[in-house]
Amino acid sequence: MNISIPENCENINILVSGGVDSTLLTYLVLQQYDKPVICHFINNSEDTLKRIFEPLDKYFKSKFEKRYTVRMLKHQQLFIRDAVQLILSVYPGVVLTGCNKVVTHFTPTVYIRGDTPPVRGPALNEFHLRPFIDMDKVEILKVYLKKNILDLLKLTRSCGLPGTDRCNGCYFCMERAWAASVLNIVDDN
Repeated sequence: MNISIPENCENINILVSGGVDSTLLTYLVLQQYDKPVICHFINNSEDTLKRIFEPLDKYFKSKFEKRYTVRMLKHQQLFIRDAVQLILSVYPGVVLTGCNKVVTHFTPTVYIRGDTPPVRGPALNEFHLRPFIDMDKVEILKVYLKKNILDLLKLTRSCGLPGTDRCNGCYFCMERAWAASVLNIVDDN
């Protein structure tokens, strides 16, 4: 899968969560481009940043000699379009987000206020790129299989509840479990 970024792009920014989609997006961009990448993490906890990104950081550094930076956006309840706008105001270029197609195959038992199921409005502008927006989670996990990077998948965290690794009841946990079961992937995260 090729990620298309304009040649004259000043900065390549990726809005990351440590989940399946944004981690794959980071992997693909680092694999395909030599330009430095700035990963922007929305969270209000340094502990969460370390818990989620230290393993990913080690993985990316072992696979790629390219330099990338992780920056933390310390805002609670910062929605994607707001985050993209904030990032572009400081780091002009493009912002890639790993938003995937929302499916309705299941009903979550744990609700996250304002985001269950996730809200996928339009992109902010032409500088907000969403290469996975027409792909469901099964299609995204197929890319992990094709690229032979299931070791990277195991480092990701998909639960939408802060401070948890897997509640098994929110939309994000259920979506991930559904996709893994469709593809017969053993996913203990």
